[in-house]
Amino acid sequence: MIFADLKAYPKETISEIEIYEEFIESDYELVLLVVDSCYTTVYCKDKEKLELLYRNAQAYEFKDVQYVTEKNDTRTRLTAW
Repeated sequence: MIFADLKAYPKETISEIEIYEEFIESDYELVLLVVDSCYTTVYCKDKEKLELLYRNAQAYEFKDVQYVTEKNDTRTRLTAW
């Protein structure tokens, strides 16, 4: 996998989202973006699930694991390319 742009949503909710604000306002629950097979960004609305994902990444010794916030997010679109 070189690029992946995956979005998880309830079964009957299909709409395109391209920016963070649309993600927040939508029924989407998770966005997974992978660039160049190694740079991964996860957006997750459920704080408990997000914490589990964070701890799992640390347990597997992924490099540069950090929380993305509105202050340090440089991404302007929710796409992998």
